[in-house]
Amino acid sequence: MNTNRWITTATAAATLLMAAGAAQALTVAKRQAATGGPLLSNACSFADGATDATLTGCLSTNPNRTVTLTSDESIDYAPGDRLRVRGAEGDYSRLAITVDDRSMKKLVMNLDATSNGYISFSDGVSTSKLFRLKGDGNNFFTIRGPFDTLTYTTFSDRLGTESDLIHDTRQVRFALAPAIPAIPEPTTYALMLAGLGVVGYLIRRRREHDAA
Repeated sequence: MNTNRWITTATAAATLLMAAGAAQALTVAKRQAATGGPLLSNACSFADGATDATLTGCLSTNPNRTVTLTSDESIDYAPGDRLRVRGAEGDYSRLAITVDDRSMKKLVMNLDATSNGYISFSDGVSTSKLFRLKGDGNNFFTIRGPFDTLTYTTFSDRLGTESDLIHDTRQVRFALAPAIPAIPEPTTYALMLAGLGVVGYLIRRRREHDAA
């Protein structure tokens, strides 16, 4: 492969990688996703009896994988067969969800709203449009990432008037992103530097050949 073709190929690969990264933005759909993936569970010993603005739980498939939930109001776990994160002293308007040491590539939830209104979702970088909330107790959402933390906020109108509309958040399912690779070994860095050196050498040779 000649120098120009090699450089063109490398540039195209880098462009594709950048495009792939840019495509991984927050997307929200108001629908119930296909079943599958671990559920939020309060079966962890450290979650029993907790009532606070911040709660911890775990994944139903891994009691050692901590899930942190933070609200603007005091929240607790409602009793019953299906886990529900409810307002301990009334409804709430915000909830942030984080999984310890892992990013989420998909998050599914059903929101029990007490009255009609609106909701938006944020991953800390981008914020979704406003979606309608129905006050009939069933509002399914599927949010795709990847993202480290997902936060929703509810409003009484399209002007952005924040309002406590959520009685509980239920049926929360997770699809986790792959674990971040470990820091490369020194030999990997050496190979990378060597590759960059070869590219620089080929570019210099090409310039010398053109100038001759």
